Amino acid sequence: MIDKYIQILIESLDKKKIVLQSIITKNEEQAEQLKEETISLQQFDRLCDEKELLITQLLQLDQGFETVYNRIQEDLQQPVIQKSFEPQIRRLQDQIKEITDLSVAIEVGENRNKNMVEKVFRSERDKLQNHKKSTKAAVNYYKNMNRVNYVDPQMMDQKQ
Repeated sequence: MIDKYIQILIESLDKKKIVLQSIITKNEEQAEQLKEETISLQQFDRLCDEKELLITQLLQLDQGFETVYNRIQEDLQQPVIQKSFEPQIRRLQDQIKEITDLSVAIEVGENRNKNMVEKVFRSERDKLQNHKKSTKAAVNYYKNMNRVNYVDPQMMDQKQ
């Protein structure tokens, strides 16, 4: 029975690695989009939605893994079982190390993309502020130029 549970854990970690690699791919696609001069917000949003689905799938896999692991955790602590399932347990440990490495790579990618997004937002905000300043200067110039030829009403003293 424990061998089936261990196999389920191994399969769960295999699926988790695939999902994590997919997330890394989506991060890289987002980074490529952020490097372009014009960013397609629809494509960026689509990638975010796809990543959200992958993260939901990842959370489900984690929850399932925890449930199965909690069932056999005490049994895995027994030296007899550790000895008889040593290759499978070693495989689980190796997979957990790989998953940890993938998780770190995702975190680095997310931080990189966050910084790139902030840079893009700053740039767009600066462009918008410059546009507002230019528009305001043009409006002020227009108003001032309209006043140049305008003579205020004056009263003339006709007595001499």
